[in-house]
Amino acid sequence: MVDRLSDLPDPLVATIVGKLPFKEGARMNLLGKRYRRIWPCSLNIVLDEADFTLDSKVLYLRLNARNSLANGIKRTGRVAFVNHVRRFIARCQEPKINTSASTSLTLRKYLMFNCRCLEELKLASSSFVGDIRILEYKNRLLTHLTIKNCYCCMEVMVEAPKLKRFEYSGALKEFELGELANLEEVELNFGVEWVFLPDGDVICNEILRRVASARTLAVCSFTLQVIDTGTNPLHLEEPIDRLEHLKMKKIAMHRHELRGIAFLLRSCSELENLTIEMGNLHVLEYADYADEKFLEELEFWESVRVQPFQCLQSHLKGEKNEVSFLQFLLEKSAVLQEMSRDVSKATSLVNIERYIKAAQGLRSLYKASPFVQIVIS
Repeated sequence: MVDRLSDLPDPLVATIVGKLPFKEGARMNLLGKRYRRIWPCSLNIVLDEADFTLDSKVLYLRLNARNSLANGIKRTGRVAFVNHVRRFIARCQEPKINTSASTSLTLRKYLMFNCRCLEELKLASSSFVGDIRILEYKNRLLTHLTIKNCYCCMEVMVEAPKLKRFEYSGALKEFELGELANLEEVELNFGVEWVFLPDGDVICNEILRRVASARTLAVCSFTLQVIDTGTNPLHLEEPIDRLEHLKMKKIAMHRHELRGIAFLLRSCSELENLTIEMGNLHVLEYADYADEKFLEELEFWESVRVQPFQCLQSHLKGEKNEVSFLQFLLEKSAVLQEMSRDVSKATSLVNIERYIKAAQGLRSLYKASPFVQIVIS
């Protein structure tokens, strides 16, 4: 066989390799060191796990896997495939990737984070050797960062000057956040935490103080239950003056969350919109709350002192604690324009009638704003 490729320049060989299916291009690595150097320059990159799974391994999984063949490949064949992808990415000097999403991978800290053109990065259910480090000199263009249920990392370090959206879901780690002046939206979900710890200073000083430029903030039940355990149990030392929209997701308005809700309301003087999404009861174990008897009383909201809000819009169903909170909002919101109450449809007819009756009772309460409209749907 005559070798007609050896005399061609590298750019032309790279173009030819780029026209081949990615699996065939990978096989050309066996022809010599020259092709191992050229292959990462290909513009045709398809990381299909099935292309890198041996036929013998597929037959073995078909005969012995307890679950479906697809699940078997996902579990058993992933190790070899991920190692292959990891070696390939490490050889790319400056990969021009705009968006990256990684799921169920074991990544070293120098992978993916070295992509200087990266604008969106999503890491889900991945294991990290060391810390998660998003550094300014390597991620100047990053605007969206999502970290969901990643483990084996000790610290999350983010320095991305153009970052606009930051979403974190998982265990509470040590956070080191740089200057995030362009940040617009932050979502923090520590729902996997189930043990009460006095982590108020960690949340207030390491996280909320560093994301104070955000316009929208979403928090979870865990945050509400521990945020007042820090040095200042009433409010943040530095109020979040720019925050316009506060979201409390999957909370139950139970007595252990009330202090945290009041804490955030005191800390957000310019709040315009408030959204509350009701969820299942999430009570932390080994909780040690002060004045626990007082928290059970419906008079809690009557004792809370906050400045009047500009405008609030709430979405929740109604039981006794929730109705007391709505009454508190009506009394404290001097220019409130609309209070929208969504009655849950995923409940019994008796409960729906009870919720509607409680919602209609709000119309007879004192309202600080003469223009407020209460919408029940």
